[in-house]
Amino acid sequence: MMSSQPDENPTSQPSADLSMRMRVALEVSNTGTFLWDLKQNKLEWDSNLLRLFEISESESINSLEDFLVHVVPDDHPRVQNHIQQILEHGFASYELRVNTPSGGVKWLRDSARALFDENGEPHSIVGACTDITDLKIKMSEYQLAQQEADRSNAAKTEFIANMSHDMRTPLTAVLGFTDVLRSLIRDETEMSYLEIIERNSRSLLQLIDDVLDLSKIEAGRDRRNIEPTKLSQLFSDICESFSKELDSQSTSISFDVDNQLLDILEIDDRKLRRIITNLLSNAIRYTSNGSIQLIATQRTSSKNIHYLVIRVEDNGEGIPASRHTEIFEPFSDSKANKSGRRSTGLG
Repeated sequence: MMSSQPDENPTSQPSADLSMRMRVALEVSNTGTFLWDLKQNKLEWDSNLLRLFEISESESINSLEDFLVHVVPDDHPRVQNHIQQILEHGFASYELRVNTPSGGVKWLRDSARALFDENGEPHSIVGACTDITDLKIKMSEYQLAQQEADRSNAAKTEFIANMSHDMRTPLTAVLGFTDVLRSLIRDETEMSYLEIIERNSRSLLQLIDDVLDLSKIEAGRDRRNIEPTKLSQLFSDICESFSKELDSQSTSISFDVDNQLLDILEIDDRKLRRIITNLLSNAIRYTSNGSIQLIATQRTSSKNIHYLVIRVEDNGEGIPASRHTEIFEPFSDSKANKSGRRSTGLG
């Protein structure tokens, strides 16, 4: 007769696999574990934790005092606070620095939990320490790079603001002299030249104001100036400002304000004027013969929120449907427009 050995415990193999996986996981994550017996003030470390501290297994780390010898002195209060949190709340996690025998400093993340007896008294603390030195180095490098970028951005913003102010001063003088010359010039041709100078000077002044606003936004100093504004008067003033420009074109401009809208609204007049002016300028540029209309309506959402909707309609050449997705791309322009006009697009 042949005899056979009894089968091994069927649960032993899965248990061994789990133990192996846990051991590998701790090694690859640079994590070591410890058990601290509070009653006897005795610490037990696994081999991974000894390796993180660069301590040989023959060296004794038996108590909290032995552990604190390796901790950077400035972090001792943090360790004590961490222990107190564990005892009060059952769990805590924090970061600390340790000195290594090789003269280096490592950052560790310590996460630990208290174990309680049947009376609810803590008898042990079990936890794990993970080496996060590389992460801390990368975070420090990122913070330095961010600070350098902030300094560069601040220098650029200051330069733009100073340059804009320097450009504004002589331009204001040019506009002042156009007003003086207006009362002296009688010839229609010369007056048209003066109007061209004034119109383009004001356009350049508007561009400088845009640059100044950009520098304010980047510096976090942009402020909205909300005040009561008569919408119909605002629209009338804007349309009137384009009347001379349209004299040389067979194009008309008009506006329409919905009767449902309150005529006086609390808005930032300057910013809204700039947006509308930009939209109308673009419409005029591509409408050489036709009409342009500025329209304001009210839209009410399902939550009873009222919105002011402003549209600019014209019968210019338009934008091909295939290029609609490019409208809000920075500095994008339709290269195939019928008029052959080229521009930089929206910045």
